Amino acid sequence: MSFPILQKNVSLSPRLGIFVVFSCFLALAWTIHHGGFGSPMIFDSKVWINDHAYIFEQENVLEIIRIFPSRAVFLTSLYLDYLIGGMNPSQFRISGAICLAMASTLLVVLSLLLFQLRSETKGITWKEIAVSLLIGLLFLVHPLQIYTVLYIWQRSGLMTCMFYFAALSLYLATRMGKISPRILGYSGVSLCFALGMLTKETMATLPVVLLLAEFALFRLDVKSLFKRALGIALICLPAVSAYLCCTFLLHSTGSVVPQDLAERYLADFNGSGVTVYELLLTEGRIIWFYVAMVVAPYVTGIHFMRAVEFSQSLWIPPTTALAWSAILFFLGYSIWSIRKAPFVSFCILFAIVNLIPESTLPMWMFFGYRPILAMFGIFFLFGMGLIAVLSRVESRFSKATLESIAALFSLALVCLFAAQTWIQADKWNPFAVWKAAYSELPSETGSADKKSYAMILLHYGDSLIRSGDFQEAEEVLQRGVRLSPNTAALYTNLGIVSAARGDVSESVRLYRKAIELDQRRSESHLNLGAALLELKDPEGAANAFRKAVELNPGSAKAHANLGIAALMLGNTGEARQHLSLAVQKDPSLALAHSRLGRAHELSGDLASAAKSYARALALHGNLTEAHYNFARIAAKTGQYDLAEQHYETTLKLNPRFPAAYYELGQVFMLCSEFCKAVECFQKCLQIQPDFTPAKDRLESARKSCRENK
Repeated sequence: MSFPILQKNVSLSPRLGIFVVFSCFLALAWTIHHGGFGSPMIFDSKVWINDHAYIFEQENVLEIIRIFPSRAVFLTSLYLDYLIGGMNPSQFRISGAICLAMASTLLVVLSLLLFQLRSETKGITWKEIAVSLLIGLLFLVHPLQIYTVLYIWQRSGLMTCMFYFAALSLYLATRMGKISPRILGYSGVSLCFALGMLTKETMATLPVVLLLAEFALFRLDVKSLFKRALGIALICLPAVSAYLCCTFLLHSTGSVVPQDLAERYLADFNGSGVTVYELLLTEGRIIWFYVAMVVAPYVTGIHFMRAVEFSQSLWIPPTTALAWSAILFFLGYSIWSIRKAPFVSFCILFAIVNLIPESTLPMWMFFGYRPILAMFGIFFLFGMGLIAVLSRVESRFSKATLESIAALFSLALVCLFAAQTWIQADKWNPFAVWKAAYSELPSETGSADKKSYAMILLHYGDSLIRSGDFQEAEEVLQRGVRLSPNTAALYTNLGIVSAARGDVSESVRLYRKAIELDQRRSESHLNLGAALLELKDPEGAANAFRKAVELNPGSAKAHANLGIAALMLGNTGEARQHLSLAVQKDPSLALAHSRLGRAHELSGDLASAAKSYARALALHGNLTEAHYNFARIAAKTGQYDLAEQHYETTLKLNPRFPAAYYELGQVFMLCSEFCKAVECFQKCLQIQPDFTPAKDRLESARKSCRENK
């Protein structure tokens, strides 16, 4: 089989055609998204990928899958990214761009199959091929795709689209007699369904869509449809079994979600404070929010997270009744016209079936990536409408004119979407994302989605802290506490603000409040330990750091701080252990290298101490304590010139360091430069008059200086 390229006398083999389309799509996906490839991970990506780096470091794929067992395939793809590029966000996003290109290519194939099924024996026209490519392009360049590529965690949704389109294409091709033997095609459907289910649970709508395809597209009667339903059940059964096995058998105490999907949903629902009636009413408005973003992203804008106001009744707000009236109208129309306009009905029902599950999650009512799968139904409906318009005006224009008009219109639409995507991707960073979400918050009424509202305040406050705007951060976070007083992370961030203002005692109180609300947050324990160190309570700090290490054994900062606290307490062995782990996990921690050098020195291992100090100075050339301690090691090992050099650098960095003057004086004494030693001891005593060793050595240095003049 070969597809003509438009109306020209050129043909490509299916495999070569698919490869060419995929290559072009990949180049375009990379071009419009690469501006955001290097930005830090945010939200779930940070929590479930970056903060679990210590699990990835073990290079045990089963332990990685246990983070989120029901998404085993997706977690495995993240592990492959880690093997290639470590925790570099760019690698994860490059893989996202590849998945986007693959999903878009499969969408072209699916569209071609549907057009061929629609035309029955007539074959595919150049218009249908062109529109299929346009559908794939619109899916590829749509601005909402930045949430699947750059957000990283929601690549799971994109991979689900990929498996969904592949499964539906295989099923249609098998039913159309293009795959033989049929068992091969249906096995492929089963495999894709299993992979999709273990990527994200939105794949679960596939059996419903297959039944819709049988009833609408293949025009089966009820009796035949029942038989087909049994066949579809057999196809899907292995996938459901695999999903349940992974969910229950691989679940562990380290998993971030409960075992049972129903348990997860009920927990979210109970924590939302919304009734079933309010949830269903709000769902109608959410569905139309999603449709509007798909159809007109330039008009509506694109939104990562929104704190939606729940509908109290059909009339509060009034758009609730309008939204549900429109949904019921389209639902009724698609059912009524399923025999007269089967493909139109199929597209409408496909979109509705895939939007409903994404619109009823009570804890997080609105996320911008959720209508991605439903896009296909909307875009294919648009494609059929475009073909209908072209066919209607065909007699009024020459073929060349019609082609030019269609090409320009399609190019303008694709460029419009691509430009918005490129602009959004280029400014993608945590601060911009949360500032945009914050600017769209509704008034703090009782009907707002409190969980989403508080999360937006939390993360925008965190972004303000990182930018150094502590005053506004405190105002934002206090709003969050008023709205959601039991959210531990809000108190942790307020503690950071208090510490930055110099009120360390208040920060300790806030960190302890955060721990009281959620003892599993390692960040709260880590910050508490840092505050206690500042309050000269190394024992309390060490206990807090030990808890932080227990909760997040991959945290280099937790190990480094525990090592520093242990060193202050005189626990040299514990200090060496944790400081060694810290620099192993994050070799860029200059202070940890310096304190590790001190721990080695106290243990009598001067060679290791010197190496650690040298490494600290290579990372941070102005680290005063590393210069001072390195000079001491050099002096102990007879390297007086090196010791002199580092003591002098120490004093340039801190001219009021009496011990450094004293030690430099000692070096000068050993080198018989007694007059220089006198100057050093005098400067030491000017800064600290009660420095007894300097007093004792000053007299000896003066005497030797006079004798050697």
